[in-house]
Amino acid sequence: MKQYTPLVKADGRPGLYVEHGALMREGKEYFGIGVNFFGAFINYFCGGINEFDDMFAMLAGYGIEYCRMNIGLFWPVNYEQWDKNKIEYYDKLDEVVQSAEKNNIGIICSFFWNPQGISDYFDEPQNAWGDENSQTRAYMAEYIEIIVSRYAESPAIWGYEFGNELNLGLDLPNAAELRNSTIHTELGTRAARDENDDLTTEIAEPLLRAFAELVKKYDRHGRIITSGNAEPRPSQFNQHKSRSWKTDKREEMAQTIKWHNPAPMDCVSVHIYDLLNRFLKKDENSYANIIKAYQEEAQAQGKALFIGEFFGNDTRCEDIIDAIVETRVPISAVWAVGSVEHTISNDAERQKTVLAYIERANKKR
Repeated sequence: MKQYTPLVKADGRPGLYVEHGALMREGKEYFGIGVNFFGAFINYFCGGINEFDDMFAMLAGYGIEYCRMNIGLFWPVNYEQWDKNKIEYYDKLDEVVQSAEKNNIGIICSFFWNPQGISDYFDEPQNAWGDENSQTRAYMAEYIEIIVSRYAESPAIWGYEFGNELNLGLDLPNAAELRNSTIHTELGTRAARDENDDLTTEIAEPLLRAFAELVKKYDRHGRIITSGNAEPRPSQFNQHKSRSWKTDKREEMAQTIKWHNPAPMDCVSVHIYDLLNRFLKKDENSYANIIKAYQEEAQAQGKALFIGEFFGNDTRCEDIIDAIVETRVPISAVWAVGSVEHTISNDAERQKTVLAYIERANKKR
């Protein structure tokens, strides 16, 4: 596997970083709304679909500076393809990163979007993520070292993320009922599930901490590190304590934020969609107030808030963007562009509307 040489040199410190709780870029406090571009790499490697060149150029045209991207795979069959074609795998990932460099687009690199796909590939239950001696954890350590070291000097790499919404599968009262829903043997999953496939906070918190420590070990520039988690379920604390769906209080939500974004992670990750039944009073339940609450918890930990996803397909998108601008969230990303479910790219006019709205919002920062 050949070494990677960036096409463009970083002008100063590359990527995003946090100082005293503030998100920074090139010595200045940073605020900007970006997009999710889930399939830029995985669709290219697994399906031969190159949509990233045109998409990066389009984003640059709207003044959008970064995207959140899956830089790993998804199903066990994808990892079989990786194992047989590792040179091609990294060559194609190089192409994606180089395209981002040419178009001045930053990438928030999400490593393990579907963790169960990896543990299934190694024929291990999902709780192997909590076992430091498992093949799953050995793969995690190796892949982090390769990716972070390989692209260490690329100006396109803005930050690192564990994966997508790990927290939503933790401590579920109905975990036993859901196990079989993740069995897709035609895609390489294990054929049976049991309690060892149930994830808990006791597994997730040290796992996320270990991920962040490994990234810090290989990233000499101190780019941001985030979990990729959604906002906590309305009952997340009580799920952990008593496997109950009882709605959490505000202070209980604050504790789950700490569990889901442990140090040395320097961002608090949430994904915001519908107005759920939360810790706020009914007449206070607005996007701005929800975001303010998460901002306060992030600031209390000396971390930056990252709204890693919000819905783009209807006017909730504009409402959330307005709330993001009002509350001065430093970094956020709409779902989604490119070939993926619920993408705004399926409707060319809607995509133009959303990207133009983001462009105007970014000019207000």
